[in-house]
This record gives sequence, structure tokens and C-alpha cells, in this order.
Amino acid sequence: MLLAPLGMVAALLVGAEPEKDTSLEAVIDRPEPVQFELGARLEFRAGQSEGSAPGSSITDLEIDPLAALRIPLRTGSVSLAYEPRIFIQLREPVGESAQKVSYLHRGRLIFDVKPAPLWRFFVEGRGAYGEYDFLPLSTVIPPSGGTGLPPAQPSTPGAPPTAPTPTPGASTLPQDRFLRVIDVHATTGVVANLSPTVSWLFSAGYDYSGGADAAARTQLPLQKGPRGLTGALWSVTRNDSLSFLLEGSHSRFSSGPLATVGSLTTTWSHVWSRTVASDLIGGIGGFHADVPAIQTTPARTEDKLLPVGGLGLRHAWLTRWATWKNSVTFLAAPLPDQINGLVYERLSAVARSTFAPGDKVLLDVIGGASASIGAPQRDARVEARGTFLFAPQFGFSVGARVAWLEGSSLLPTGFGWLCFASIGTYAGSPVLGAPM
Repeated sequence: MLLAPLGMVAALLVGAEPEKDTSLEAVIDRPEPVQFELGARLEFRAGQSEGSAPGSSITDLEIDPLAALRIPLRTGSVSLAYEPRIFIQLREPVGESAQKVSYLHRGRLIFDVKPAPLWRFFVEGRGAYGEYDFLPLSTVIPPSGGTGLPPAQPSTPGAPPTAPTPTPGASTLPQDRFLRVIDVHATTGVVANLSPTVSWLFSAGYDYSGGADAAARTQLPLQKGPRGLTGALWSVTRNDSLSFLLEGSHSRFSSGPLATVGSLTTTWSHVWSRTVASDLIGGIGGFHADVPAIQTTPARTEDKLLPVGGLGLRHAWLTRWATWKNSVTFLAAPLPDQINGLVYERLSAVARSTFAPGDKVLLDVIGGASASIGAPQRDARVEARGTFLFAPQFGFSVGARVAWLEGSSLLPTGFGWLCFASIGTYAGSPVLGAPM
């Protein structure tokens, strides 16, 4: 799971806004300061079985540092982040001489500028390299390669509506828990404002992920290929917005399969009141897949049309002394399996609830679940977290997570728990968005 920049979480969840400064100094156009975030997260994992042999349950530590920087430009900004993950095995698996420490290096780059009033240009890159832990407990919501949408700016006219896009579950997993992986996702795009209420989005990207060497690719094939997204974004009224998006991707697996997936969707976002909002997605998705012969299974080609649908509900209960925010999102869409390249209709849902009784304490619960239609792949994860803010820019969190998985080659059926603690601080405004 990505690190939680705790000071930022407080600002977002409590909903506090700084008082407006009407002094002469505030009228002067002062440059935006450079912003940074520092944080660290410690996780202790136990209870998850690594096999059927007695005494095979895991006992691990994970350390996730975070360093992020946002540099303002005249018409935009550049954001950089380095957030490695360090996995430490405290108990060696029975009968094995396992590597005790594994490192996964991760970084992000976001370049977002508006060179002219009618144009917005963005570049986003995410990359990871190193030993990845495929244990279901490693993250409550698996990482995403990006949506192709521009970086979120809720106050920017012409920005795309908030759509229900929960990250799908991990589907099948490789047989070994630790593998050396490479994961690179790059996206660039433009948003053109055609009128005060209508804009057009075009973005293109390339994905390159999977095993980083020949040995790892025997279990986790290398998946690479381009993707694109284009469509209209329409602010119909002050409380309603529509998007019409055409999206496509092509994936070539090092093990032989090819998968081309496309979708045409419409999203309606509506603000019902000051505390209630919703998103509704409807559309159609299609795919063409070429799967080579595997042992006794003959080669085959598949062409199908599948529905794309989603729903998002957001509710906030706001008082002078407390804030309670809730959201539920659901998405159904065709996606290729990361191991065998087959395309399944993937169902994913995420629920979040955050309660802030005052300005010092935050209580969070997040849960995610996913399943594939046509394949025995199901997983669920729930995490609870409490945060105490020593200062507006500095806080400490403790929490726990449970996970369940079925239909994986690594763990046909698995269950486990962990507890964790994290600490974070930032200067200026928050650099990064809240993690999934």
C-alpha cells in the first residue's frame, strides 16, 4: 500500500480551509513555495500461511519510506516522489534458505502545465524495479498503472468528473512469493477547452510490466503495449457533468498471448446536495485475444463484447465538532489476466469510511474486494487505521489489515493479518494525493 502523507490526510478529511488573508501582503502575487513530504510506514505481518506444512506461517516486517517534492512553475508544477518498499523476513520458511531482505524501488514523476488558457498539458510516469512481495497482505488495494486521465484538480474548470475507478484485484498470482519485477507506466496527454463548459481530452501511454529477468518471466510474463484514451468532458450544469470516453489498449505477453481491449463509456456525475454526490458509468467493452497452445490446451482466438458499468456514492456528515465521510465504488470491465493473458470480466468494489472527531484524531476503514467471471479468482482485504495529529503537518498512525484470497497458484486459499504504524510530515501544501 502506498504511504499515507498524514498531514495531507488531515487537511482533506477534516475539511478545514485556511482563513482568507485580506491584508495588503495577500493582495501581492507571491510565488507558490516549494512543497515536500517525508514519511515512513512500518508493517508487521503474521498469520498468513505460505504452504500446507506445519509452521509455515509468515512473520515479516515491511518498511516503506516516502520522500516527495513539488516544484511550482509559472503555469503549472513538477512533482517527484521516491517511495521504496523494504521486505524483511523474520521467520525463514520451513526447509528453505530464503533471502532475508528484499528491496522494491518505486518512483513517480508528474509534470502538469497550462501553457495557454485553452490548453492543459500533462506527463505522468510511474516506475518500480526490484523484488516484489506477492503476498495478499502486502497491500490493501493493489497498485494501479494509471487511468490516462490528467492529474486531479477538482477546482479546475474542464477537469474530468470523479468516476468510480476502484483498482482491480490481483487476479492470479505467481507460484513464488518473491520475484524480481519491472513495472513502468508512462502517460502524456492534453486537455483542450472548446468552450467554457466543454473540453476534449486526448492521452496516450505505454505499459511495460512483469518479470524483470528470464527466471521471473516463467511465472510472471512480461506484459507490454500501448494504450490510449480520448473523449469529451462536459460540465452540463453546476451540479452535473458528463464524460464520453473511448479507451483502448494492446498487450503482448512474453509467454505468447496477445490481448486487445477497448471500451466506450459514458459517466454522469451529479452533486445532490452539499453532502451527497454520485457517479454512474455505463458502456460496452470488447476484446480480441490470441492464446497459444499450452500443454494439452489447443491454441484459440476469442472475440467478445462485455458490459462496462460502475457506480460511485459519496456522503459527508459535517458538523462543527466532527466530520464523517463515506464512499462506495463499484466497477465491472474486461481486463486481461496478468499470468495467462486471458481476458475476463472483472468485478471490483472499494468502500471507505473516515471519522474525524475533532482536529486531532482520524479513524479510517477501507475495504476492497474483486472477482472474475469465468475464473475462480476472488479476493478481499479490509484495513482499519487510527491517526493522531501532533500538529497540522505531523501525525502518527496505527492500524491492522486482514486479507483473504482464493484461486491463486501461490495460495489456493489464504488468510492473514498484520498490524502497522506510520509517521509523516509535510511543508507547504500536500504533494501527493491520498493513497487507495
